[in-house]
Amino acid sequence: SNPVSRGAFLMGKLLGALIGILIPLALGMLVNLLIFNLSGSIQLTGDDWARIGIIVILSVVYLTGFLCLGILVSTRSARSSTSLVMLLFLWVILVVLLPNTLGAIAGRWGSVNLWTSSEFSRQRESARQEVRSRYPEDKLYAASPSEKPLNIKAIQLWADYLVDYRDAESKVEGEHLNRQFNQVNSALKITMFSPTAIYQHALEAIAGTGFARHNRFIQKARRYREEFADFIRSEDR
Repeated sequence: SNPVSRGAFLMGKLLGALIGILIPLALGMLVNLLIFNLSGSIQLTGDDWARIGIIVILSVVYLTGFLCLGILVSTRSARSSTSLVMLLFLWVILVVLLPNTLGAIAGRWGSVNLWTSSEFSRQRESARQEVRSRYPEDKLYAASPSEKPLNIKAIQLWADYLVDYRDAESKVEGEHLNRQFNQVNSALKITMFSPTAIYQHALEAIAGTGFARHNRFIQKARRYREEFADFIRSEDR
């Protein structure tokens, strides 16, 4: 019955739409959390609940950003059909086109430094040949590690050869993997122009999933391999 200010009217539209979206979002998250608790296979700690809370906050911010964009376009349009078409156009660009197109561009740009499968094979074979040149066959097969009594020099020579051979292969494989990782990192940086990509990468970082988790796993696997090799060498001594 009383006049409503323009700001109050727009805030009412924003809060009404936000609440309408948050209700199914909250229900979906609660159902998933209920399944977790009833399964008994996953025990959520205090740290997990804190990360879930941050994910909820980020989701609200993400949705609010798109609702504000919708209200902005609506206030600048004379007809609802015009604003609908403009918003659909913006949504396709920000959510669909930008992440995929920029990711493809970054992939092509980053692929310049990538090795093809044939080039990777050549690099690995070159590393093997370099090791073989330092351990010629006439030197390796001059004595057998299985001789009786034990031929310590032959055992040491073969051990050095096998270790150097595998280290050379690992170095090439590591370089190949690093080039792939650099390509992915370049794509992630470029796709940050999309709010959807920012939201996705933020959730992956908080949840500990996605490419960041895979990268951590690879680094841990490399450290484990080195520690295991050191353990074998120490036991062998």
